[in-house]
Order: sequence, then structure tokens, then C-alpha cells
Amino acid sequence: MNRLIGLFALLLVLSACTATRTSASAPPMTEEQMNQRMMEIGTPGEAHQKLNPMAGQFKADITMWMSADAPPQKSEGTMSAQWIYGGRYLRGEFKSSFMEQPFEGVSLVGYSVAAGCYEGSWIDSMSTMIYPVSQGTLKGSTFEFRREMLDPILNVPSYSREVLTIHNNDSHTLEGYSPGQDGKEFKMMEIRYTRVN
Repeated sequence: MNRLIGLFALLLVLSACTATRTSASAPPMTEEQMNQRMMEIGTPGEAHQKLNPMAGQFKADITMWMSADAPPQKSEGTMSAQWIYGGRYLRGEFKSSFMEQPFEGVSLVGYSVAAGCYEGSWIDSMSTMIYPVSQGTLKGSTFEFRREMLDPILNVPSYSREVLTIHNNDSHTLEGYSPGQDGKEFKMMEIRYTRVN
């Protein structure tokens, strides 16, 4: 159940990240070079601005599937997202209900200049875990995120994949995918966000 809930995260592919690692044989940097690099990786830019359509207040129309052949379960919620720390991270507060219980979650999404990819994290009121950081890329108007994680119910290595499509400045859709008990990936969740102000 918590595995399903975790897919509300914004979201949004590990192999696509373009980060390069410094090896032990790399030449040492001068203090000036280190300071310049710190400024580069700490400054938000155009990649961050691609997340702007998700900032604001949204109505959420939620559809979830417990398994690939299960009937859909529909509910409604809200998402309030705003930039924090000078436009470095988009912080979202999600509210809805699940299994007739109030449900709240907090997401963080941003672009890591150092890693060369988008990153996201998630916590919620029906779990005790901080979900591992997801990493992803943007192609056109679609973000794709992947998170490697331990399935909290089955206690086995697993993953989640989120596809976030920006339709326009007032509408976007988040789709969540994960393997079922047979190991085959299926669509577990779809949230359609519509701006309310």
C-alpha cells in the first residue's frame, strides 16, 4: 500500500544523468577553480525554469490501480507548489484521502547542475520512510523519473517510474508505474492536475 502512495511524488531515468565523477587521478583544483565550480553548481538556470508550470495551486483528479487487472479507484485532492531557496527547489504539498483516511505528502523536485539531471524526493503521512531520490530527464514536454528502492511491502529490491507530462501552463499529468507481483510493470496511478489560481 505504501508503495502505491509513494508514487504521488513529483516527481518524475537514472541512466540518462550526465554526471561525471572525479577520479583519484584528476588534477587538483585551485581555490579559485573550486569557488567557480561551487558557483556553477549552486546557481539555478534554464533547466529549473522548465518546472515553472508546476508551481501554484492545483486540483488533482486521481486514478489508482492496485494491480494490472484491478478496477480503477478514483479520488480528488489538491497540490500547492512553490519555489524555495531562490528558485532552486520546487516544494509541493499534496492533500487527499486514501482508504477513507486523510493523506498528506511533501515533494521536492529540482535540477542538479552537478549531476546533470532532475531529482525528486517524497515523504507522506502514511509511511515512515523517506523515499530514495528519483532521477530523471526532460524530452520535449515530458519528464521521466526513475527511483530504485526497497519495496516496503514485499521487502525486495524494486523501482518506480514516473512520467510527468506538461500540457500547458495550467495542466499537467503524472503517471506512476511499478512492477506487480509477477514482475511485470503496470500503470499504478494517474493524477491530472488543473490550476485553480
